Amino acid sequence: MNTERMAAETLRTEPMLPLGEALLPASPLADDDAEHVGQAATPGPRTRWAAIVWGVFFAILAWTGIWMLSSSTRRDDVTDWLAGLTPGTITAISLLSVGVLVLIAGVVGLIRRAQRAARPDQP
Repeated sequence: MNTERMAAETLRTEPMLPLGEALLPASPLADDDAEHVGQAATPGPRTRWAAIVWGVFFAILAWTGIWMLSSSTRRDDVTDWLAGLTPGTITAISLLSVGVLVLIAGVVGLIRRAQRAARPDQP
C-alpha cells in the first residue's frame, strides 16, 4: 500500500480537531475536578523581599552620596573629613560597613525563612 494513499485514508476516517485541542494533551480528570486541582496547584507569585531590601539600601546609599556631593559646601566638608581620617578610623569604618552588609544579609535570610515557614508547600 502506498504511504500517500494511507495518509489520505487516515485523514478521511479520523475526525479533525481544532489546532489548539490537537496540541494539548487529554486531561484524565473531569472538567470540574481539573478546575479545583488547578486552583490548588498554582500559588500566587512570590514577593522577592531580598530585592526590595537591597534596593532600598542602595537607594538610601545613592541618595546620601548625591546629597553630600550636590552642594559645594558639603563637598568641601566631605573632602576635609576624608583628609583627616586616621588609619584607625578607616579600619573602624571598613568594619562597620562590612557589619552593615552582614546585617542586611541576615535580615534578608530571616525574611526568606519566614516566607518558607508560611508556605510549607514551597521548597
